[in-house]
Amino acid sequence: MSKKLTGTVKCPECGHQQKMEIPVAVCMQFYRCEGCKKLIKGTAKCIFCSYADKKCPSGCL
Repeated sequence: MSKKLTGTVKCPECGHQQKMEIPVAVCMQFYRCEGCKKLIKGTAKCIFCSYADKKCPSGCL
């Protein structure tokens, strides 16, 4: 049984923070902020490497 990885993503537009599951096999390039409802694109290949407190395990930088 594998443990799910989670990270907290902070929206660069409004500062809202969302706890989200970090995908292991792929990079998550976009997410919709629950605070301001904007579609946010990562500055790196994924939003976790760009805006989260934990980087994705695939090392997309």
